[in-house]
Amino acid sequence: MDRLDYLLRDSQATGVPYGQIDINYLLNNLNISPSGMLGIAEKALPAAEQFLLARFFMHRTVYYHKTTFGMEEVCRQLFRRLRDQRKYGIPTDGAGIKKLVESQDLYTFTDAYVDQIVQKAADDDSNNDVIRALAKSIQKRQPPKLLKEVNILRPTMEKNGYHAGTIFKMNCGHELAQLAKDANIPLEQFVICETPPLTLEKRGPLIPAQEAPNMDWKEEEELIKVFVSNEDEPKSLVDIPYSLLSRCGGLFFQSFRLYIVCEETPAKVTVEEMKKRVMTWDKP
Repeated sequence: MDRLDYLLRDSQATGVPYGQIDINYLLNNLNISPSGMLGIAEKALPAAEQFLLARFFMHRTVYYHKTTFGMEEVCRQLFRRLRDQRKYGIPTDGAGIKKLVESQDLYTFTDAYVDQIVQKAADDDSNNDVIRALAKSIQKRQPPKLLKEVNILRPTMEKNGYHAGTIFKMNCGHELAQLAKDANIPLEQFVICETPPLTLEKRGPLIPAQEAPNMDWKEEEELIKVFVSNEDEPKSLVDIPYSLLSRCGGLFFQSFRLYIVCEETPAKVTVEEMKKRVMTWDKP
């Protein structure tokens, strides 16, 4: 239900059409099996496929957009460094987070909490150039520059395999220090990141409703189930041979990206020259 809700709202808010789904048709075709399993009627199969495709494309084009994801990664890098230096009262472990949650200060844990720390990090002269560059990138709403992006679509079993993405990461490890030296930019201002693997659907066991409260649920293992023909129990969408998911359910999409945060330090090598240098880093 959460996915049905946020896809429609985010599609409306961002102005992209990918999240538009036939929510009324899906809800009107929900059924429950004798064992308590929830599924949709077979005639609503195309609407279910559209729902999964909408979620896939919303992640690819909106949630994992190069600018949005780049800014998020800069923020992660900044707070990780500040946490390791034990600055500005950032919790350093689970015990610190638990203390914050249990304290009277929990109501202050809002976007303003993050904004204040970013402001302090940008203005604090005791911070090194890397921390100030990361903080000012966020403060000034100047996202990091994308130097190269490598996209892959491969079978799920090959997530940890040898492909263009892993080749790109290895070449970054081997070549990036020299590029940083030539550009006169601290190596830490280059940001290497990868989006989480994105799948349409995953195979998994059917769990009766009475066992559900005792299960350790993981969102990525949830399946859409369909009542096929006159069968009493629904089957997974990926197990229906004429479903798109039976062909595509075993694939994953992932982006590997290299950014540069260079607003703070004048570079001897331009961004366009850097892009040319890294152009072939996804090749063996």
